[in-house]
Amino acid sequence: MVGSAGPQRTVTRNVPRSRSAARVATAHSPVPAPTSALPFTDPQPAEGPSAVTAEAAALGVEAGVAAFVRPPPMEVGKFTVIKFVAGPSEQAIGAETEGAALTASTAVYVAKAMRVTLIPNSSFEIKASTESKQTTGLDKTATWLWDVKPLDDRTRTLEAEIEIYALNDDDSFGRRLERYTRQVEVEVRVGKMTRAIGAIDDASTIGEKLTGLFGTWQKTIAALVALLGAIGLLLWKLGLKRAKPVD
Repeated sequence: MVGSAGPQRTVTRNVPRSRSAARVATAHSPVPAPTSALPFTDPQPAEGPSAVTAEAAALGVEAGVAAFVRPPPMEVGKFTVIKFVAGPSEQAIGAETEGAALTASTAVYVAKAMRVTLIPNSSFEIKASTESKQTTGLDKTATWLWDVKPLDDRTRTLEAEIEIYALNDDDSFGRRLERYTRQVEVEVRVGKMTRAIGAIDDASTIGEKLTGLFGTWQKTIAALVALLGAIGLLLWKLGLKRAKPVD
């Protein structure tokens, strides 16, 4: 409907549409007015990213891909480097990682200013070894690195949060435009040394429980010595009675 304020359009987010419907909407719908976030939906790996609007393109946003460098088997108690890369194409992220084996790529948006973090997880100790906020340069390609140590083998998934920002004229980060998450499955093993330490810990736990019955190990030993002494005295007295001559 056209009014005095100009053409208006209601944007509904996260409603899946077919590719043909998306192309028709892109071809015939007016460019929406600027909002607090970009008027496009979270990119879906199966369908590919939605068409980038004129506002998004003006802010340097374009459709791209991202992937993790395939993580090696991880061991409980030891750090492993986890790498995530994003760029405008498969070729770009392949060149960025120098041909390293990647997980299946997923559709994302890339921009001049991006922030990627690994979401905290109680099963892992995570230390970032690169800045979470990065300006991606002319090729809009960047890599993020973390040192990750599994604390147990209960959780096998790491999750990254990807945020797209506008870049100010002074190269500082402006408003956040979009955010979404991507996951990677990891293999976590328990090493022989960790198993041995676990067995010692279990034994220590049993010992602590036994000690608690008597208060301390010293009291436990003292109680056992006293018990053995009492048994010995009893046997000695019984022996004397048997050896005493009958009148």
